[in-house]
Amino acid sequence: MTPVLLVAGSTWFVANTLVSRTAKAGAGILFLLPGILVYYLWKKRAAPPHTQSISV
Repeated sequence: MTPVLLVAGSTWFVANTLVSRTAKAGAGILFLLPGILVYYLWKKRAAPPHTQSISV
């Protein structure tokens, strides 16, 4: 029950911010997008190479 309340409260908070302060919320989202892109590129670069095991 607690996770449901957390998700519901967070969703309400984000939706309320997007409606009441659209410009600032949009600026925040635009600020986050490059960071998300860098995270995934960094994660991909740091991933160990896949190796195939040969069964004998």
